[in-house]
Amino acid sequence: MGRWGLGPAFWYEWLMTSRRWQLYAGRALVIAFLLAALGIVWWSQDAGRRLPNLRASAAVGESFFCAIIGTQLTLVLLAAPAFAAGAICMDKSRGVLIHLLVTDLSSAEIILGKLAARLMAVLGLVLASLPVMTMATWMGGIEPEALLGAYLVLVGVALLGCSFALTLSVWGKKTHKMLLVTYLVWSVWLLAESIAAIWTPRGTVPWLAGINPYWLAFGDYARPGLLDWTDCLLFLGGSLAVSAALILLAVSQVRRVTVAQAGQSAGARGAIVRLFDALLDFLQNEFGARAHGLLSTYAWERLTPSLDDNPVLWREWHRRRLTGWVRIVWWIYILGAVFFTLVAMVQIIGFWRVDREMPALVNGFLVAIGLLLVSVTAVTALAEERSRGSLDVLLTTPMSTLSIVWGKWWGAYRQVPRLAILPGVTACLLVLQRGAIGHLLLIVVLTLTYGAAVASLGLALATWISRFGRAVTVSVTCYVSITAGWVFVLLALFGKSEISMYLAMASPFYGIGLLTVEMDHSWDKETIWWGIAWVVIYAAVAVALFRATWMSFDRCLGRTADRDQPQPGPTGVRKAVARAPGREDESFVS
Repeated sequence: MGRWGLGPAFWYEWLMTSRRWQLYAGRALVIAFLLAALGIVWWSQDAGRRLPNLRASAAVGESFFCAIIGTQLTLVLLAAPAFAAGAICMDKSRGVLIHLLVTDLSSAEIILGKLAARLMAVLGLVLASLPVMTMATWMGGIEPEALLGAYLVLVGVALLGCSFALTLSVWGKKTHKMLLVTYLVWSVWLLAESIAAIWTPRGTVPWLAGINPYWLAFGDYARPGLLDWTDCLLFLGGSLAVSAALILLAVSQVRRVTVAQAGQSAGARGAIVRLFDALLDFLQNEFGARAHGLLSTYAWERLTPSLDDNPVLWREWHRRRLTGWVRIVWWIYILGAVFFTLVAMVQIIGFWRVDREMPALVNGFLVAIGLLLVSVTAVTALAEERSRGSLDVLLTTPMSTLSIVWGKWWGAYRQVPRLAILPGVTACLLVLQRGAIGHLLLIVVLTLTYGAAVASLGLALATWISRFGRAVTVSVTCYVSITAGWVFVLLALFGKSEISMYLAMASPFYGIGLLTVEMDHSWDKETIWWGIAWVVIYAAVAVALFRATWMSFDRCLGRTADRDQPQPGPTGVRKAVARAPGREDESFVS
């Protein structure tokens, strides 16, 4: 039995982490944001009153608690795996882990050291907000026991997220693939109670609700007297037990898996992944052949990018075909999306009464979860090649910077139009009953503009941030802050008012859900105009981020633009290569 403890691996990892200024900047930004939010909430609700009563002050404290804890819980759920997903697989890809295993360090020291270093960074970010939340209890409305229970849940979620992602990285080779698998499991975990409630006559499953972190964190306010901080303590104990089992599994398998993968090619995969790939290939070939038969050959060729127009886009279109774990995650998402869309359609028709807001929740979750997956894969359009060094070959070609950035952007954006299909189908069924065609168009267009902004953000971060894991973490954090954090902040500032509802349409989940639920009012002009405004805003953000990426691409990646060298646009690559000396008789493909 090897030695158990943190060991030198922890001290090295923690020393490198503590020397990064981003760690302290992140904590300072969190505290500054919380203090600013506390001041804004107080000013918006209690300013101007000579003697604010205790009930009003308690309402401010309660809204502040819900906003901050909800935002923090969402961030920890998604940021903690991002911190730990590359702990093992990045060292394997660089060849560092195989050398580390031949030292005197035990497997437990390596795993525990890497886990502890990343867990301390996450817990430091969480606990940095505790002094501000303690100050907020002076206003009233925040029970100390509820605050203690919420932080116990946050610690449990952080521990579980880091442990699960690190265990997956023992078998994985790509950070973004492990993140996609983690987020898929998280989605099933959080939606398990809602899924089970559809089939149960009572409409709720107590034990599934008891393992939902949101239900536990807000239990004292949502259902007073039903929960207390001991339930949160039990959740923390369960998280510790599950994390311990995951760590034991990682420790027992890390040497065997690393040695086995060291002799495999980059494309070698496990038996389970190969089995799923064979099944998905069969389904895709069957349905793909029928879909191809429905389209004419000319139309199919027009939909596929041409090698002459933009070689980068052509390569991204064919190279980024989903394989391995990424393919499995997307197919599970598709199957789940189809199932819930059918449930919503049955509810709309009236055969089965589930919930009046079921179509809105389904559409909101489909777009929000789909764009979360896009926010992870969008960074890989550039960051993965940058970390491997293969991007240097592309930078030496005579292609213009605009052609490269444009091709990479389309490679990241190509999954987005598919996300609008099922919400559009549900909205079409609502249009047949209620005639709200304006909301249908906005649902489709707003989904496309949300995705454009997410793709532009991912490409920009991959250009500006050299570290792949850090770029993914920032991308996910920005997306979650808009999707969930923005809604909580607005509820704390304005409550359930109209201005809060319309400003919250910046969130993909809330915006698509609101447009769906308001299809009862076919010509609600305010909702339509606010939807158009957010389409314009997100389109402008996408264009601005794309232009900023284009203008800073050469400087960030060290590419020197030679003005004497031909710089072709997207349609002149073949001609530029043909004009090169000694290349008159050679084709571009060769």
